[in-house]
Amino acid sequence: MSWHRLPAVLAFAAVAVIGCSASAAVPSSSVPTDLVKPTPTASSDAGTLPVDPSLNAVSLSTLSDGAKEALQLCGLLDSTSLVSGMALLDRPPDAVKYARFYGIEPALQIDGPIWMITTKGSIVLRAGKYVDPTCVEANHEQAWLSTGGRWVADGTWEPNGSPTKPIFRLPPLEP
Repeated sequence: MSWHRLPAVLAFAAVAVIGCSASAAVPSSSVPTDLVKPTPTASSDAGTLPVDPSLNAVSLSTLSDGAKEALQLCGLLDSTSLVSGMALLDRPPDAVKYARFYGIEPALQIDGPIWMITTKGSIVLRAGKYVDPTCVEANHEQAWLSTGGRWVADGTWEPNGSPTKPIFRLPPLEP
């Protein structure tokens, strides 16, 4: 390969990595029904990590407008049993403390706070059936990020290859 093509190759690789990290929610009918498989070894670190004491827990009985909007935009307002943790992060790059991210995801590169919602279980999104994905909301927009891995339409398991390992978990929802 000639060196004058290297920037184009690197740009393509960056787009490929970022594109594999985020997906928008779509109806589950877009994924074959034979995709239902047992989850491989636990992908989530959440059960073994301490809750970050610096974050405020979200109460379902007294949802703020922002928390309610985040749950609604992520499609979880009526499915809160899937939520393993939720918090408002003042610094989006801090999200790597709570889930397996690369740290270069566009949803984490914004100015201002984000709502971060970690989930447990499988959720069908556009690019497959994701295990323990994370939804972030900022500025009235949401993005689903692959933090646990996914089953793709051909039945192949794609683990999350992020080099980061979370050190805390988000506070669980309170009643």
